Amino acid sequence: MKIVTFQQGISLIEIMLSLLLSSMLIGLLMHHYVLIKRQSQRIQTQLTYENEMQYAIELMQGSIRQAGFTPCLNLNTVLPEQGAFKIEENKIQLNRMHNSFANVVEIMSPAQVKIHSGLKINLNKHWLIVDCYHAEILTITAVESNVNALILTFAHPLHFKYEKPIYVGEWIQESFFIDQHKSALMYHASHTDVLTPVIYRIFFQVERNAQGVLIHGQLNYGEKYLRVFDTWIPGA
Repeated sequence: MKIVTFQQGISLIEIMLSLLLSSMLIGLLMHHYVLIKRQSQRIQTQLTYENEMQYAIELMQGSIRQAGFTPCLNLNTVLPEQGAFKIEENKIQLNRMHNSFANVVEIMSPAQVKIHSGLKINLNKHWLIVDCYHAEILTITAVESNVNALILTFAHPLHFKYEKPIYVGEWIQESFFIDQHKSALMYHASHTDVLTPVIYRIFFQVERNAQGVLIHGQLNYGEKYLRVFDTWIPGA
């Protein structure tokens, strides 16, 4: 008796159906991958925005807190023509004395004073002399060492009669502003640097009371993001 066996293969329809299902599965996987990649890029961009924004805010707040500093009274009181700050469109300028300063031992002449040694004098910088009543910005033309003291010679005589305690320190002027050509937030002190290209608008409002000044800051960044912050200037 002859036994006949049959071998059953895969039909063309089954192959086509398998290819179709495989293509659909690959398409779904690719679509899911693209969505995840886009979401990851959005998150990374947002993190970059947040990091640069936080850095800019911390730098601004640090400078704003020190605005108007002198060892006695705020610049708004002793040097009102310059003041602690000046606000313009997309810009804030901040003025103060450097934290490293020296006591004046003696006013030797209207254009010459003796200070305690230890203060590093740069003749290319501007300097501030201040007591608790007056202040003025000066240029130092000569420095002479004299027994644990320095004798400073100014380019012009002092305008005021100062009363002790009297201090001399470097005049610091900082500014944060938007460069419209670079579309970036800039920082200027001794030179100008790009702080971040993320921020394209800055806005400030001032609230005053007997204890000082509160600066309300607003920063626009990215396409539609906004951050606000408040910084207190005591005694301003």
